[in-house]
Amino acid sequence: MVEANARRLHCYLVGGAVRDLIRGHWSDSHSNAAADHDIDIDIACEGDAIALARAVTDRLGATLHTHSNFGTATLELGDSRIDLARTRREHYLRAGALPEVEPAGIDADLARRDFTVNAMALSLTTELGEDGETEPQAGTVVDHFGGVRDLERGLIRILHDSSFQDDPTRLIRACRYAARLKGRFAPATSRAARRDIEFLGRLSNGRFGDAWRLLIADPAASGALVQARRLRISQTWLPGWQVTRILAAHQNPALARHWNVEPAQFYWALTGLSAAGAAPLDEIPQRCALTKAERRALDAGGALRAAKSGLGRRSAPLSRIVATLRREPAAATAAASVLWRGVAGHRSEAFVDTWQYVRSPLSAPRLIELGVVPGPALGGWLDALRNAVLDGNLPPDGSAEAERWIQSRRRLPPSPRGSRAKPEKETEP
Repeated sequence: MVEANARRLHCYLVGGAVRDLIRGHWSDSHSNAAADHDIDIDIACEGDAIALARAVTDRLGATLHTHSNFGTATLELGDSRIDLARTRREHYLRAGALPEVEPAGIDADLARRDFTVNAMALSLTTELGEDGETEPQAGTVVDHFGGVRDLERGLIRILHDSSFQDDPTRLIRACRYAARLKGRFAPATSRAARRDIEFLGRLSNGRFGDAWRLLIADPAASGALVQARRLRISQTWLPGWQVTRILAAHQNPALARHWNVEPAQFYWALTGLSAAGAAPLDEIPQRCALTKAERRALDAGGALRAAKSGLGRRSAPLSRIVATLRREPAAATAAASVLWRGVAGHRSEAFVDTWQYVRSPLSAPRLIELGVVPGPALGGWLDALRNAVLDGNLPPDGSAEAERWIQSRRRLPPSPRGSRAKPEKETEP
């Protein structure tokens, strides 16, 4: 903050980092993040945040991104980022509309925020004001709305009675923070949420979809979905769309990322897998502004739900089971592996963990050496060899057995390894 002090620019740490410091969780969450070079903090500046960011970019060796319309800047250092924003005041001209903003001090900036636990700031700089009065000392918590008290009690409290009317996405954010903090809504906030739930209808599909995407990707997504279920957010937004208890219990962003699956795609695959017949699956993509990948995950979940009985049939060849699962995106097969029980569930789990990685004992170059003509037939033989391994007809590392197997089916004369024999007639596997 040397540069900020030199510019007489007061800066404050805001957002989740302040909550973590007050709760004593900073050392756990941010030391682990630092080890992985993944830190994300927010700083509010009473003045030109973009100019400050430009002044320190070279010194930090960071990459700078600016958004002049909003007076914000982002410094990226590897996988870490620092967001700097000019403190501002907001005015809502009508319910659900985006606010009009104007520069203001830290007090007005905190007053525009959604909940008391987010309306706190930690002073990072110390400087004399123009009137000679000392501004907040570095390390001082600015808390005009009782955020520290509510944080200690685990209460989610709005700053004013019309908060949800001004911005209905706060209804969704309230569910996220209640789950993150393992807390509950303050009584007046709970009454306001139930009273104003219909204001969700003022949102565009895109704004609702963005807010819902953040909820289902939140580390506490499962608990947040339980809160959303209590408020009937999904049914209010789209009649007939329900967040079931089973779906809420199985949404696990950390597990999805372990499988290199986006949490939102994992959630929509779960929705397709668990949806009742009357669920409006055909309306969800538009109403929730799904991306192409999310829509594909939703459709794939529905396709696997329809195929579940066949996947659970014990007499079905393993190669057929794998072929069915391989047709669907990773989000759908991963979701099935955690949602389903019984034979279909065990097979989905085995596919995710092992079966999808089974390969032909012979490589494409070796098949060409054996006389297979490059082209579509080559892929067919690779698939046939893989299926033979899956069905137990060939050992996974038995190249000699595989060569005998393929030659017996292609009417090829035995040939020394490395030589190339020309088949009398190319046949399909």
